[in-house]
Amino acid sequence: MLYADVRNAIGATEADTVILNAHFGMPDPTMPQSAARTVDVAKAIYWNCVATKVKTTLPSDLVRDRPASPESFPRTRRASAR
Repeated sequence: MLYADVRNAIGATEADTVILNAHFGMPDPTMPQSAARTVDVAKAIYWNCVATKVKTTLPSDLVRDRPASPESFPRTRRASAR
């Protein structure tokens, strides 16, 4: 039960938020794609601390070290042009 492990690691509310958001825009993901997306979403919403907990909770064969996808970076405001 991967999702139960994630809930135990980061808490129910945070896990539900991450897991639900990770599923948006992925019509038929593989388990490694789903796991990687879950880590990316955790990083985007709750930063590295939570993403690291999620990553260590998931089996290592599902989540490998790789460059983060662009969706994983938090949105920032652009400086207004002067």
